[in-house]
Amino acid sequence: MRVVGLLHPASFTPIHPFSLVYEENGARRMLQPWIDRRGPLPARAAITVKETPRPRDPIGDHLSEVAAGVGDLLCMGVGRTDSHTVRWWKAILQRSAALGFHRWLEPISRLVQAMQSRAHQPHVDPATLVPAALDLTVLTYLAQEAWSPESDR
Repeated sequence: MRVVGLLHPASFTPIHPFSLVYEENGARRMLQPWIDRRGPLPARAAITVKETPRPRDPIGDHLSEVAAGVGDLLCMGVGRTDSHTVRWWKAILQRSAALGFHRWLEPISRLVQAMQSRAHQPHVDPATLVPAALDLTVLTYLAQEAWSPESDR
């Protein structure tokens, strides 16, 4: 039996399953939730939900964003980086500098440089990205532990 889902390492539930694959009598089957496509609800049945805005937490949001990026690198493999990934990590580098995450600048810079050299020279070993990715993993974990609501700030 396999669970198919999206990986969100920064969230409370790291895997959000959307189907279940199982084998029965040598045949694989996939079970998914039913999605009703009846159309719009009648006006009398419409429900109005008032959303309360979430308080801004730029540091917590940045930590979650970096954790998701590191999780993608580690789950998808450092060899699957492309120009979009490089641009995304450059933006993370700029936000890290703006928020004062100075300890992160060096490993993120190493990561971006390794990704760029790999983009221009595909024969470069993807293992050159691993040390920076592991450094970021440790820094992200420690920062999330220190910033979590349960910690004493």
